Amino acid sequence: MAKVHRWRKQATVKPRSIITFQWILLAGLVLTILNILLHYNALRSMAISKGESPAGTLLGILIAIFFYAFFRIGIGKMASNIMKWVFVIFTAVSVATVPLNFSAVTSVGVVYASLDIACFALQVTAAYFLFREDAAKWLKG
Repeated sequence: MAKVHRWRKQATVKPRSIITFQWILLAGLVLTILNILLHYNALRSMAISKGESPAGTLLGILIAIFFYAFFRIGIGKMASNIMKWVFVIFTAVSVATVPLNFSAVTSVGVVYASLDIACFALQVTAAYFLFREDAAKWLKG
């Protein structure tokens, strides 16, 4: 059953594509955090060996949670078309940097790299749902 959206001037029913977007976004967040936690020691050791703060790994989790909340509220609650495009640009830049960071990501391990790629796939899939007819119409207001 679709949820009623109450942040807009008029109560509207949230489209299925937006609900799916939110679930995929949440799945990406959970997978990102799980990947960081599973490889915490390796990531921490790499940071220390480079003279960086070992707290950077935990900061990565906080940043992931921030972006999840930012896009979930902006797109899923406020129905902002501008936030949709910010998410799409953010996703495009993230995917474009994959080749640049690939050697660093694979140096952590094959499992880490595979889960990282899966996170990007979820992010791209979430972006796809923002362009479905019901979502596009709802976001335009």
